[in-house]
This record gives sequence, C-alpha cells and structure tokens, in this order.
Amino acid sequence: MKSLLVNHDSKHLEKISQNLSVLYINDDISKNNQDLNILKKLFINLNYTNKTENLLKSIEEIDPHVIILDLKINNNDGLELAKEIKNNNPFQPIIIKTKIFKKKYLLEAFNIHIDSFLVEGHNDKDFVEEIIYVGEKYSLKKKNIRKRKILQSILDNQSGITLLTDFNTISYCSKSFLEFFNIEHQDELFYRYDSILDLFIKHEDYIHGNTKNEFLEKFSNAKAIEKVVLTLGKEFLPKAFHLDIDVVNVFKDPLYIITLTNISIMQEKNIEISQKAYYDNLTGVYNRAKFEERFDFEYQRASRYKNNLCIAILDIDHFKRFNDTYGHLIGDEVLVTIANKIDSNIRNTDFFARWGGEEFVLLMPETTLEDAKLICDKLRKLIEETEHKTAGKVTTSFGITNVQDEDKNLKSIFKRCDIALYNAKANGRNRVEIQQ
Repeated sequence: MKSLLVNHDSKHLEKISQNLSVLYINDDISKNNQDLNILKKLFINLNYTNKTENLLKSIEEIDPHVIILDLKINNNDGLELAKEIKNNNPFQPIIIKTKIFKKKYLLEAFNIHIDSFLVEGHNDKDFVEEIIYVGEKYSLKKKNIRKRKILQSILDNQSGITLLTDFNTISYCSKSFLEFFNIEHQDELFYRYDSILDLFIKHEDYIHGNTKNEFLEKFSNAKAIEKVVLTLGKEFLPKAFHLDIDVVNVFKDPLYIITLTNISIMQEKNIEISQKAYYDNLTGVYNRAKFEERFDFEYQRASRYKNNLCIAILDIDHFKRFNDTYGHLIGDEVLVTIANKIDSNIRNTDFFARWGGEEFVLLMPETTLEDAKLICDKLRKLIEETEHKTAGKVTTSFGITNVQDEDKNLKSIFKRCDIALYNAKANGRNRVEIQQ
C-alpha cells in the first residue's frame, strides 16, 4: 500500500486524507508549528492538544486512525505515554515525530510496537504519506475487526451451535458452542479432545468418522433425517443434534460451517410417542400394533430368503379365576409377572408382544417347528416355576405353527395357532402343542 501512495498526486492524497481521523499531541500547537499547519490543511478530522490529562479517555472518544506523538510532551517521556496508549488499545497506531534521534529511543519504540518513527528532516510529502499509510492500514484492520464482530454476533444469536473449522482448528464458534462445552475460549476444547471429530460419539445410529473425508462422506450419503450426531456437553450426557455442513471455498484449503441443532427433546418426544404407539401400557412389552409391523418385516424376509418363521400364541391358564378370586389388580400383577419373565428369557432374534387380555404372541425367525417347541417348552417351565405371592402358582399354554407358502396374511397363520392353543387347553393345559 505504501508504494502505491508514493505515486499518488497531491489531490488524491488530499482525498484519501479526508476519511482519516488524526490526533496530534505536541507541546507546540501554535501557528508557527509547520507540521500542525500541514495537518490542518489536509485532515478535516484533526484533533490536537498539548495536554496529557485524561488523554486515554479522550483517545477513546475520538478513536483516531493515527496518533502523532512527540518524544517529549510537557517534560514527560512520550514513549511512556505511548506505552500507556498501547496497553489500553494494542491496535492503536502511533507515529513518533521528533527532532531528537538516539538509538535507544528507536529500540524502545520498536519494543512497544510503535508504527512509525520519524526524525526531523523528512519532507512534508513523506510525512503526509506516512500518516496516510499507517492510517489506511488501521482503517482496513478496523473493518476486518468489525466484520469479525458482526460474524460473531450472527453466530452468537443463532439458536443452534455453529463453528467454522477446517477439522484441525476452529476459526469461529458461537457463544452457544462455548456454553454447551463449558469453555471460555474455543482453543480450550483441544484440552479435552485431540480432534474436532472426537466431538462426535462413535455410534452406529449417528454420523461419525475417524478422518475428515470419512465423516464428510457419511454426511453426504445420509438422508436428511439421518444427518444426526451425538456429542457430550458440560453435563456429560449424550445429546443428539441435527447436522448441517456448508463449505466455504474462499481459501486454498476449504473451511466448513458446521451447524448443530439440538433435537434431544424432539427425540425424547418421539420416544414418548413410540412408547404410546408400540408398547403395552400395563406390561411394558410390545403391543399388537408393533407385533403386526414386525411380522410384516419378518414375513417378507422369510419369503425372500426361504427361511423358517414360527409363531406361538400363549395365554395364562385359568386367568379368569385369578380375577374373580383376587380381583383385577392381582390379575394385572400376574400379567406383568408373566410378561417380564418371558421377555427376559427369549432370544435376541425373537419378538414378544401382548396380543390382548391374557394372550401373548411370540415371533421366532429362522426357527423350525421342532426348535420352536423346545423354546416354548423351556419358557413354559420357567413360568411354572414362578409363583405370585398372592395368586400362587401360574401356568401357561402354548400353540405353535410355522409360516407356509400358502399363507397370505397373519389371519390364516393365527387360525392354526388358535387350533394348537385349543389342543393345549383340551389336553390338560400347561403344555405346548403344534399345528402344521
């Protein structure tokens, strides 16, 4: 910039100077001060003083682009004054203009980051160009600082968590980001994590990655509803966030704007809705609606891969007697006891649900009729060994069938299950029967 200014004519220099604010601090502010006369001619926004009282407050109010300071002001050390100004605002440009030159002054000025050190002997044009060069540089810096503040304000006022990153460092982050992780500065995050990717918990249901490319590929391939990550905040409880990633290609290496929207409450609501939609209110096991949904899935899978699929209906023997003898509350306790006993002892691949009343259903994928009978007989024995503190001994009967090629829906399959269950009851209860 400085080299360009040197080539500007006086009119252009004058035009540029109109936009700069200058503060001139010197013992001599008389009409005989040649430097001051030049400044008055060129700079509309010129303030000058020979006093140092409340100077820092005045500087904050004026907010000059350039301060021009003498080495001696009111018999005080101008460099000490410059140090005070720089301590108050490290970005404030200061030009030292002096008639005295000593090497120690120049070194001290360098140590406190004085922007320019001019010794008497510079011509007027050099003096003005130096002011404009320093002032324009500061003006540009102020604009950049303002842009950063605007960007930070935008980030801070967003409801979600936002950060700008190359996946190695964080260039910007929102206030909500700092609050969520309970840190004062973004760099503190790296005391806790080695990488940005470590923020995201490795879980099969959520986007994560060991490398930037792996993470971005998973994000790119995921459906909108699946763009979800899991992370730990200051409470060290997993929170789910919807993930958005935008690329900023203004630098050699791209930056990524990552936006995280907390959906944990939404997921909790979905779980609550799911509980109401798919779980039996009394026993806590799956209900009929969920069983029918799961059956459709397993039926299609068994048909495609020609796998075995068995279903059992079971009900509690003499359940009406429990209700009539002990009341419905005890009857409900018996239902809960039996449901929990079975649900805790089935295989991971099996699916158990309450069908209605005292009836339950058990879906057994990739299981032959013979194996299904062994499984159900094991469950029957576990129930037989279970005793309710009030109702006493409880038994169950099982009716089993397998899905066959001619079966088109659940109704025809259940018809055979009902026949098998009827046979179990007719043959003395507390037993397992098969109907093919």
